[in-house]
Amino acid sequence: MRTVTPDADDDFVGVAVTATSSDDIAGVGVSAAISGTAGVGVGGSVNVVTNRTLAFVGRIAQVTAGSAGHPASVIVAAGHELSMLMVSAVAAGGTAGVGVSATVGVVDLDTDAELRQGAVVTSTADTVVAAHGRESMVAVAATASGGFVGVAGAVTVIVLDVHTHATLQRVTVDAGGSVVVDASDDTSIVVVAGGAAGGFVGVGIGVGVTSATKDTQAFVAAGAVIDADGAADPVGGILTGGFGGSAFGDFGLRPGFAGVAVQARSTQDVFGLTVALGAGAVGVAGAVTTTLLTVTTRAVVDSSASAPTRINLSSTPGAAQSVSITAANASRTLTVAGGIAAGAVGVSGGVDVGILAVSTQAYVGPSASIRVARDFSLSALASASITSFGLSVAGGAVGVAGAVSVWTFGTEAQDGYGDGNSNASALSPDGNDVRDDADATASGQGSHGYTSILQGAGSNTGSKADSHVGSAVGSANGGVAASTPGASLVGAAFSASDLPRGTSATIAADVVIVAGRDVAVRAEEANDYLGVAGAAAVGAGALGGSVAIANLRSNVDAGVSARVSITAGGNVAVAAVTTERTTGMAFAGAAGGVTLSGQFLVLNSDAVQTAHIDDAAVIPHAGGVVSADATADRRIEALGVGVGVGGVAIGAAVVITSPTGDTTARIGKVSIGAAGASGGLRVAASSTIDVPVRVYAVNAGLVGGVTAAGGVAPISGRTSATFDGTAILTGGATISATGRHTASVFMISVATGAYSAGASYATATISRDTVATLTANAIITAPGAVAVRANTRNAAQVSTNGGNLSGMASPS
Repeated sequence: MRTVTPDADDDFVGVAVTATSSDDIAGVGVSAAISGTAGVGVGGSVNVVTNRTLAFVGRIAQVTAGSAGHPASVIVAAGHELSMLMVSAVAAGGTAGVGVSATVGVVDLDTDAELRQGAVVTSTADTVVAAHGRESMVAVAATASGGFVGVAGAVTVIVLDVHTHATLQRVTVDAGGSVVVDASDDTSIVVVAGGAAGGFVGVGIGVGVTSATKDTQAFVAAGAVIDADGAADPVGGILTGGFGGSAFGDFGLRPGFAGVAVQARSTQDVFGLTVALGAGAVGVAGAVTTTLLTVTTRAVVDSSASAPTRINLSSTPGAAQSVSITAANASRTLTVAGGIAAGAVGVSGGVDVGILAVSTQAYVGPSASIRVARDFSLSALASASITSFGLSVAGGAVGVAGAVSVWTFGTEAQDGYGDGNSNASALSPDGNDVRDDADATASGQGSHGYTSILQGAGSNTGSKADSHVGSAVGSANGGVAASTPGASLVGAAFSASDLPRGTSATIAADVVIVAGRDVAVRAEEANDYLGVAGAAAVGAGALGGSVAIANLRSNVDAGVSARVSITAGGNVAVAAVTTERTTGMAFAGAAGGVTLSGQFLVLNSDAVQTAHIDDAAVIPHAGGVVSADATADRRIEALGVGVGVGGVAIGAAVVITSPTGDTTARIGKVSIGAAGASGGLRVAASSTIDVPVRVYAVNAGLVGGVTAAGGVAPISGRTSATFDGTAILTGGATISATGRHTASVFMISVATGAYSAGASYATATISRDTVATLTANAIITAPGAVAVRANTRNAAQVSTNGGNLSGMASPS
């Protein structure tokens, strides 16, 4: 039994408006069919959930909590929690045994906490507007069938749409303590589909489709007036604007905070496993996993010239009064598609496909005015961890195994690859596009689709209950049909050009910020990718092929726009940071009389970092250092392995990487220190990029062996630091660009046989510029040193090894 208990504060004093909802759903469908001739079993669990949770203070309402000497708070909070378990199991047997199992969850959740337009809220302690959500979904579908002909199909579909918003409309809020606008949502999804079939002909199919769209937002509307003195006890749970550690979703928390905090946080953790087994004289197994995640996380203080937002302009500030605006997002996926087939003829395929589109934004709108006694921070941070496995094993007199992994992050999806002479689509290996199959599965169409799961259901007792049951079944059937996501959920995601992407922290034009200590604008991403495609085939005739493609784009931007004015007692720091760890692996092996193996690995990685203070911005005084720092720390590693052993062995291994993206730090035509000399100046861009590629191709044949291998490791782009403004300083100034770039290809290519032939191609190139510029129009007045330096160390290396061993040979 699972118990859900809403959060409670027994010591709370003041006015509380709360709304909470909890849904705990379990659906289990079990079916078995056994017949002397044909046994057909169909079973499933289909759940459709729509929920809205809303807490608000209405338009032009006036709320007062506490009085002098009597601290009290105002809280407006909405929260939801969803737990869903769906299990479907089907067994079928007979001369022809057909089993189809489906689990489907279609969920739409809206959670809002609002202060609506015109409301006036006064509290002697804190005012908090919070919206929180949590979803946990588990879907399992398993099918087994046996007979002279055995066919087993297992399908899981999850379609999730989550909206979690905490909003201050155009309101007036006055708090003696803190004002907090907080939105958060955490999602966990587990999807498992397995189909096993045995018989003279055994066909096992597994399909898993996960689609999640999330919108998490903390929003202050243009024209809002907020004063938070920060004089009451500090509040907890406020993000630092940085990562707390390496654990998933570990965002740093402040030990205590006083002032105005606007923050949005979202995490999504997805595990998908699809397995297909087929055994018989003819064994066929196919597994497809499709994952689509579209995530938007925003912390926004909006403003406009006609409706400027004002923060702390009329407050009586405590010493710790600060303003923190933070958007934080963490995404993690682990998806596996595996197929195993055995028989006189064994055919197996495993395909894993995914799109992760994420936008994380922290923003202050134009013409806003903000004052703080201590610190102002604007931060956007995001992490993504993608792990993908496409695996396939086939054995028989004829064994055919294929494995595909195609993932896209932050850019348009691509599934093409080629060897320089011809091109192919990884998602249409046999002319049939797996996206079409995934769309058909998600939409529930076909004779065994989930939309028809209730067909034939009803009551036939001859009593009045029949009509009531029939009506209920009809209504449920209509609800299931109406809940389908459409016929092109997957295809539309792959063709979309407007998916959200990037991490940005932006102060828009004409904003005025005055801080007693530091002002920080920071955007940061930490991304990991591991993609593995592996195929093995054994038979008199054996064919093994694997394709892994990753399209990865990161865009990190931290910026101060034109005509912004910032005055700070300490530092003014603008920083854009990217950490990337990308690893791709493609394995293929074939053993038999005649073997054919091929591996293609393509890693497209484009990571851009930009830290900038734009032309016409002004920093009248900064007691510390004014800085713009852009940093990239990237490693893109690729491994391709192909082995063929047989009478005749033919194989190819090709690995292509294309890391690019600029690292830019720039302070434009900006006036610094005009009202009082500032402490120092730093404009720094730094890129560390390491691209190691390894390729192994070995084909050993008694009669003949043919092998081909290719490896490409280029590094391109630009690392630049520029100052084009005017600075009056009490210290020194540094404009620096630093590059550390390494590209290497290590290759072994071997072919043996009475006749053998081989070809190999390897290239490692670095064409990246590293530039530091103090422009001709720049003016720096400083008693300390002024340094302008560009420092780069590049290393490119290629090592090719191998050859042919035979009575007759063609040179490599």
